[in-house]
Amino acid sequence: MAGPLAALALCMMPDFYVNRTQWPASKPELQHRVVLVTNSYDRNLDGVALTLNRLVAHLMRRGHEVLVVVPTPGRRQRIPVIRSPGAEIVTVPSVSFPLWSEYRLTWRLGRTARSRLEAFAPTVMHIAIQDGLGHAAQRWARAHKVPVVCSHHTRFERYLHYYQPLRPFAFRLEEWYWWGMRRFHSGCEATLPPSESLASDLEAHGVPRVGVWHRGVDRTLFNAASRSEAWREGVGDGDESTPIVLLVARLRWEKGLRTFAAVVAELGLRGVPVRVAVVGDGPARAEFGKLLPSSTRFFGALTGAALATAYASSDIFLNPSTSEGWGATCLEAQAAGLPVVATASSGIVEVVAEGVGGRLLPPDNVSAMAEAVAALVADTATRREMGRRAAEHAARFDWESSGDRMLCEYALAAPGVAAGQCPVNHTCVHRCDRRCTCVHIDE
Repeated sequence: MAGPLAALALCMMPDFYVNRTQWPASKPELQHRVVLVTNSYDRNLDGVALTLNRLVAHLMRRGHEVLVVVPTPGRRQRIPVIRSPGAEIVTVPSVSFPLWSEYRLTWRLGRTARSRLEAFAPTVMHIAIQDGLGHAAQRWARAHKVPVVCSHHTRFERYLHYYQPLRPFAFRLEEWYWWGMRRFHSGCEATLPPSESLASDLEAHGVPRVGVWHRGVDRTLFNAASRSEAWREGVGDGDESTPIVLLVARLRWEKGLRTFAAVVAELGLRGVPVRVAVVGDGPARAEFGKLLPSSTRFFGALTGAALATAYASSDIFLNPSTSEGWGATCLEAQAAGLPVVATASSGIVEVVAEGVGGRLLPPDNVSAMAEAVAALVADTATRREMGRRAAEHAARFDWESSGDRMLCEYALAAPGVAAGQCPVNHTCVHRCDRRCTCVHIDE
């Protein structure tokens, strides 16, 4: 509960600049020096951290320098859980929230970070969090005439509806949240959510200069070749032919956990034979476990090859979340050859094609989701064909083009840097479809 409240309060801090700055021309640089400001990087195992680590790796492969600014880790975060690609990391003072251990509250950059930023002399600043750290970084960038590009990751406004003490005030809190978002993002050269649907929401609430930064999927890791019969034998009751329904998520209530449990219960009432596997961890783990059959196998948080095996060894991926900005787990599941049953909500609708690689159902419609899962359980041929088409659909998404998309935004924000991701005699421009792309200068 503290996390959404903190994000809401910090998003409304008064010290933003609201007019887009026309940055002065400077001597052309050969490569970017990017400062990435984020609350989630190598100490958190979540979609934001994984995405930003992939971006940093892409930037460094292209020869750009990166400095990452993050909060000091908590006592439970001393050991990194993600292998960083090697960029320098600078920490700023922070404190933890008792009710949200993953989140670190920051309010200033601190002397060490400010000194390092000045020495680094960034060509562009990328802010990935709209909290006190993001505001402090934005103020520093304004004072030093450094253009700011912002990526938008988390739908905190949706989280407000999942915490009982906040529900009576959720709609009023949402109004304040969007007011703060407009103020913060007016100081960004571009605001880049991961999906068209979330971009439309941001624009509808008055956020200016919205683009889209699509994500990718690692198909060398997530594919059907990782299937393991030994893994399948360790899941649930029943024989080896009983289909496995998989959930991969942080175990927090805003991830649709109650709906997932209700769908599993409905399948049981209908006599549909399934085994249930859950990958992920979080504060709702104990209570969530009480809502599921005792035979459910909890694997905890997995990464890399272990996660790939969980996807490829299952049969159906069920994702009832309505708070996603981007359906990363749905995309990974499809790459592994799993048909997906999910909600027709923001982010997910752009990675799952209805009737192709899965089914998209109305949010919180337990009966419809159970019916879709039951149909796939009953028809092995359809399930396998949908899984095959799911893998083909996932092949459209790759991290290389995702990284180049962000480099194009940097090139637009900092035109004084000669080497972006565009070839010679090309330049970066915005298209009317919210995408930044390279075009020939004579076009």
